[in-house]
Amino acid sequence: MLLAIVRRINHDIQGASRHKSNTLETTYLNLIFDVLGKINAVQARLLAFHRDRPLEMKLCPPQPDTKEDVFDCYCKTAREENLNIQCDNCKLCWHGPCVSTYQEMMRDEWICDGCRLGRVATGERQKFGHNQDVPMLLDDIYAMRQTFLSTLSHRSGVSGLEPTVCLHLARWVDELETKYGKTAKAATRVIVHGILDYWEKGFPAANAGDNLTEEGEIRVILALLAQTSPLLLSFRNEMKFLIHLLSDNVSPSLRKLSIKTIERTVEGDHQLMLLPIITKAVSRRLTDDT
Repeated sequence: MLLAIVRRINHDIQGASRHKSNTLETTYLNLIFDVLGKINAVQARLLAFHRDRPLEMKLCPPQPDTKEDVFDCYCKTAREENLNIQCDNCKLCWHGPCVSTYQEMMRDEWICDGCRLGRVATGERQKFGHNQDVPMLLDDIYAMRQTFLSTLSHRSGVSGLEPTVCLHLARWVDELETKYGKTAKAATRVIVHGILDYWEKGFPAANAGDNLTEEGEIRVILALLAQTSPLLLSFRNEMKFLIHLLSDNVSPSLRKLSIKTIERTVEGDHQLMLLPIITKAVSRRLTDDT
């Protein structure tokens, strides 16, 4: 729905930019640029969070113990905490609070979220092992969607959940067919049939060892949004559109509104202002009277 709103706004703005005298009411223009800035700011914030602290799948076999703690924590620091946890598989360390894990929650074995995703992918590859083309399709996005579906299984029976699950499955199937439907038809068909079984038979059984941490569940959702959401995938083009509105052949009033929208967007990710294309475009407009 947000993508449809953004496209409609862009259509109206593009129409106004083609005429020297704006045909749209000033109140409406102010409103749609304000809405666009708010939507872009949220997108920028989500993309920045995923960029700086991504959740990545690990397919490494169990590693030998290490004498020194090597950190691979979401916070990207090696500071000391009251509880530092070492993954029993990859042997990398995490801060307990960063993975929503505390002393009273500790068990004999603790596996990091990246290795848990790797376990999910390995299990799926074994399930489809009879087809040699299938493993290449079982990437990190597949593992994240499988894990997210397992997370939803813990909420089975919740009112209004079924449409959410159906949408998740439909998007999952569409992504696979769009990405691999032409190059690996047979393998894609096998996996799609497996996904559609969930539609008819219900949620897959989740292994306790494959469940992500509370923090991991949040990051899976953010990773899926950043890598598969049509709205977030269009963010780069949206910024190019706003930069285009700063060109000399666009009316000063639209340039002013575009500057304000870029300013609102940058509030979500300050690093955007370090991009030369944005810096140059904005600097060029500093001489405008408006």
